[in-house]
Amino acid sequence: MARIACSILLLCVVFQLSLQLQKISYITLVSRILYYYDNVNMLVCPAAVEQSLMQIYLGSSGASERELKAALGHTGTSQSAFMESYRHSQSLLARQNPQYHTVSRLYTATSVKILPQYQKLSQQYLNITADNTLSAPGAKNINQWISSETNGKVRGIVDPLEFLSDSSKLLLVNANTFQGNWIGLRRTVQEKFFVPLVERHVPTTMLVLEGKYSYIFQQKLGAYVVIIPLGNSTMSMALIVPKTYKGIYHVEKNLQHLDLDASYLKYVRITLPRFKILYSQDMTQALIDVGVNHIFTHADLAHLTKVKEKLKVDSILQSNFIEVNEKGVSAGSASEDFLMARSNLKISKILTVNRPFLFAIVKGKKIYFFGRFTRPNA
Repeated sequence: MARIACSILLLCVVFQLSLQLQKISYITLVSRILYYYDNVNMLVCPAAVEQSLMQIYLGSSGASERELKAALGHTGTSQSAFMESYRHSQSLLARQNPQYHTVSRLYTATSVKILPQYQKLSQQYLNITADNTLSAPGAKNINQWISSETNGKVRGIVDPLEFLSDSSKLLLVNANTFQGNWIGLRRTVQEKFFVPLVERHVPTTMLVLEGKYSYIFQQKLGAYVVIIPLGNSTMSMALIVPKTYKGIYHVEKNLQHLDLDASYLKYVRITLPRFKILYSQDMTQALIDVGVNHIFTHADLAHLTKVKEKLKVDSILQSNFIEVNEKGVSAGSASEDFLMARSNLKISKILTVNRPFLFAIVKGKKIYFFGRFTRPNA
């Protein structure tokens, strides 16, 4: 079975009041990043953004609490019931998807004393520990911890000169890893991949998958959407493939029309590039654009600390890693059993992903990772 490996790191050195309080649309959030940085391979993690907002929300009060409550979709229940529901969903996710692993730690400057009650609730609902040692000299320890938790895939993400100044008070580090196995891998082939920036095709190693996958052409997107289940997991990979070689621009402008439910099971042969992406992104401006503002200018954190000085989130930085390849294929795998049962069935659709495309790791309608692949060997 082919293995997909993702390592996600999220930092926030604490996050201003929105005039329109509403739940965040993570598709809109992703669209902002796509808009700011076009024609590059990229990967963001909406689920990690949500987790970080939950952690700040747990310690928030006043205007910050109201804004985060709306952004997270907390309506009609107490905070404790809302947090317990989140804890339960994360616990269920971990049991069903042992390949998905998340760790997090909140760092504060020594002048910002963490309330014992916040520590207790953070451990109870989020399984997250706060650390009162934030400093530029301590960046080495943070980087070592991150590297250890991601098996070396993410290193040196905290730059003590750039991110840890004397004014830095709160830093939240979130790292996620995911490994999944393809269902339906057949072989690898050499194909040409179109690169719009240079208007030429480059030779690329491709994976050939065959199986009964959810498949549809979504007219408003101008793209084929294929959802491929991953072995031993409740998650899937959704491929969003433009109809034309330069269609990626139209797809990104119309991403709000993406419908992960509108598809039909068909026997499909997919030829997909083998690729690896390491991508870092500050999420602050994108969050401001979708209505999360107050915590970036004057965060009310009365349930986190009693410090009198003004606090704010200076930046939210993600460093994300994904690798899609054919490794992990072994004799007697579920992938091979699937192929033996289906190999004589007629393929009804053929999709060669030889042009820039979008992809996501999803569970139902929830997007955990969202990326763009625009050129090989970038």
